[in-house]
Amino acid sequence: MVLIKQIFIFMEKKVNKLIKKDKLLLIFLFGVLLLVIALPTKKSDSKKQIINEPESSTDTSYEQMIEKRLEDILSKVDGVGAVKTMVTLKSSKELVVKSDTSISENIIEEEDNAGGKRVTSNKEYSENVIYNDKEPYVIREIEPVIEGVVVIAKGGDNSIVAGKISEAIQSLFNIPAHKIRVMKMQ
Repeated sequence: MVLIKQIFIFMEKKVNKLIKKDKLLLIFLFGVLLLVIALPTKKSDSKKQIINEPESSTDTSYEQMIEKRLEDILSKVDGVGAVKTMVTLKSSKELVVKSDTSISENIIEEEDNAGGKRVTSNKEYSENVIYNDKEPYVIREIEPVIEGVVVIAKGGDNSIVAGKISEAIQSLFNIPAHKIRVMKMQ
């Protein structure tokens, strides 16, 4: 009986040591995990931001260029006076890239012993973009579509002048009259 009791006490001490070692190992691994999480790393998002910034600045510069040209031309119209414009875009600039396309078609005709026919058709379409150095080869740039225009002019309260401004904008940008607003400048 004493021998069994001593074996049980010995086993209990070993189990307690193992549990303590496991707890120590778990605490150590948890500390390493926290350290890895806290370390600063280089983010790949910075590349995405650099790529996206020129597109948004290009759209902004396109808007600004259109607004400036519109202001210049409208300010020369009789009765308009000083002009400020705002142009909104429906979409951003679109680049059409050159690609190599291939289409393959397989037609399989099968007949069974009873005289029935089965025709199976399979089409595969693949498109590979052609690159010029490391950038896609652009064959066409489609400028953004203008959604609406606001014009604030000194002569904006005159209905004849406002009508001329609206007609000019409709002719230039091919947008309907309800998307053009002409107002008087303070």
